[in-house]
Amino acid sequence: MITSNASFEMFQELNWKIYQLNDDRHCSSVVDIISYLHRDITRILKAVRKGKNEDLKKRICVTFSWAFAVAS
Repeated sequence: MITSNASFEMFQELNWKIYQLNDDRHCSSVVDIISYLHRDITRILKAVRKGKNEDLKKRICVTFSWAFAVAS
């Protein structure tokens, strides 16, 4: 459980635990991770442009996960 005084490291660790297997299968380098991050950022922009708020929430979460992967 994440509390209001959680650290950045705690978020990174949680993200790693959730996506470790996925990252190991699909991402072999930082360039791959940044490519996924870019793809999801463009999907956020598309959702905003088209007014798809339900898709926007999911995309923001996924994009933050890729950003944490880059930070790690």
